[in-house]
Order: sequence, then C-alpha cells, then structure tokens
Amino acid sequence: IPQLGYGIFQSGKTGGVGLSSLVESRIGPNKAVLTEWWINPLYGQPRLVDLRTVKQLSRHGVGSMAIDKILDIIGAEKWGIIPRREKGEHQDHIDFILEFLHKPNRNNESFDSILRKILRGILETDDGTIVKVFDEYEEVPAYSLGNAGTYETVPQENAIGVYGYPRDTIPKKDAQLIELFAEDGSSFLKAVDMHQYLLRFWQYSFIIPRKPISFAPREICYFMQQPRSGSPYGISPFESCVDWLSYIIKASKYNERFYDNGSYPAFQIDFPNVKTQADIESWAEWYRKNYMGVEKSYQALVTNAGATITPLTFSNTELQNLESQKWYLQLVLTKLKFPYNLFLENAGRAQSGQLWAAFRAQGIKPL
Repeated sequence: IPQLGYGIFQSGKTGGVGLSSLVESRIGPNKAVLTEWWINPLYGQPRLVDLRTVKQLSRHGVGSMAIDKILDIIGAEKWGIIPRREKGEHQDHIDFILEFLHKPNRNNESFDSILRKILRGILETDDGTIVKVFDEYEEVPAYSLGNAGTYETVPQENAIGVYGYPRDTIPKKDAQLIELFAEDGSSFLKAVDMHQYLLRFWQYSFIIPRKPISFAPREICYFMQQPRSGSPYGISPFESCVDWLSYIIKASKYNERFYDNGSYPAFQIDFPNVKTQADIESWAEWYRKNYMGVEKSYQALVTNAGATITPLTFSNTELQNLESQKWYLQLVLTKLKFPYNLFLENAGRAQSGQLWAAFRAQGIKPL
C-alpha cells in the first residue's frame, strides 16, 4: 500500500488480514533497521520513557526557573522571513506569511506564544510539536486483500483488520493551510517502519481513550534538539536528571518535615526530681501540647522540676545537606547549559559578561 507504507499479509487458514512492515521501503532499498523498534506496533512506536515523571520534575523549581529564563530570552529575540533571492521579488509573499503568522489560529494566539510552547516541549521532553490545520480533508482509503493476492480498495464499513479506520481523515492533496496550533508533543507517537521511514503520527488522549487520533506526516511539525540513532525520538536533558532532581525534591521535603516537627529530637530533657510513671507521662503530654507542631516552633521551654536540657540539633552545614544540594543543582543547570554563577547572580561584571556570551552561544543559539 504505497499511500500508507504498510504491507498486508494473510494469516494462513483463518484468512484474517493483518499488518506487517515492508522489508523494502517505497523510497528505496534500505537494509539498516532501527534497534529500538517493536514488531508491528499498530498505533505508533512506543517511546519507552516515563514522560509523566520527567514532566513533573522539569516543572519543579530548579528546572522551571532555568526554562522560564531561556524562554524569556528567546521570546525577546526578533525573527523574520529572509528570502533566498532579492527581497523585492517575494515581498508580497513574505507580507502574506507574516500576516498569517501574526494570528495563526482562531484563538488569536501570537506566533511568539506558539514558539514558547514548542520550546518548552523541546526543553522538557524534546518533542516540540505544531499541528497544521487545513481547509479540506478526506477519509483515509481502506484496503483489503483480494482473491488473487492483490490489494483492493473496499468501502470503509466493510474494511476489517486494515490500517485505515472509519473517520480517519487526511488533508486533500491541494488543501490549503489555514491554522497552526502548538500541542503536547509527548502525546504523539510516530509510526515508523523498521527502516525508520515515517508513516504516520498517532496522538493519545484520555478524551478519546478507545483509539488514538491519526495524523498524516504533513499535518505535523515535530521538533527535536537531541535526536539519536536507533530510535525515532530524541532525549531531553531532564531524562538524565531524574535522579538528581528527585534528590533535590526529597531534600526539600525533608527540610519541610524538619521545620514542622523535627526529624530527630531537638533536645534531651532529664527530670531528676520526677520519680513516678504518672509524673513522667504528665510531662510528656504537656510537652506534646506545648512544643510540637509548626505553630509552636522555637518557643522556650520553662520547667520547675529541676530539668536539665541538652541540645541535640544539627545545622544543615554540619550535615552538609547544602553542599550536596548545591552540587546537584549545578549538574541540572549544566544539562540545560545554564551557568550556575549566572543563575545565582553572584558573578563579577567581567565574568558575568563572559558567562552571558557562553550561555547565548551554547544554550540559546542552538534552540
């Protein structure tokens, strides 16, 4: 089926129709195959990454601050359309495109807003995605295996076990582009054959749980900053920072618990004049009521029973928690190519200028 890029095979005695990937692509003979590829994935190649966790960590304080800074810098950059030839020859076309990009969809979004969404997707999960909307669509043709072993077009309602499903539509050949939308790239899976030729996109959503939504390749602009061989997907900086960010978050939660109630006793109280079990339980109850809880922190302990108080608390400096958090923070920012000293704004003027230049060259220009 050259239109769809899939072959159909007949499964022996049952006569059922299934899907199989082409051994030789229509574009040309390509013997090399993907190393990360599932056999016959009907609705796109699985990504094999816990994207939900990656997104949650990327939107934590450390990652989000760096991403927001990068988006602010790029959002302030000017952009335009530069013709390959003399400007005067294509000025009408350029003006038409600029007018379209000024309000690229019916929601009156700006193109800058779409760019920020794409860049955030690239930085978080390396999958910035634009969906193109056209003015005319047609149903995907369904195919079945004929008696002579040939492929025959059949009506949608009679098609079984085929790639084209009812209500799957694709833009007509001469359809005009009328809108652009930035969408969640992590919800899109690529349907590729074993030779990495792109056949289709499938979008997964809880809104339509029964079957993902089909998109032809020309309907999607899919951006990756870190593509890799062996897989149709890239890898985001946060995929390699999961352990580091998890540590920083756990350290923050530990500090929250520490300041709420204390992870270990703040001090030891000895009552040499208290001899009975009832007296000890009475003091313990009084201590719980008066000195445990967020609203009772840092209060003085007053006693008239001859108590001796021995401090047991340790500072973050003594525990070296701050040093370890600082180290992992540096690693995360380095993955985002964001200078650590610039992040804290404690660099001198000369060093700050050098850091800004390096940041723009290494972190901003590639995006």
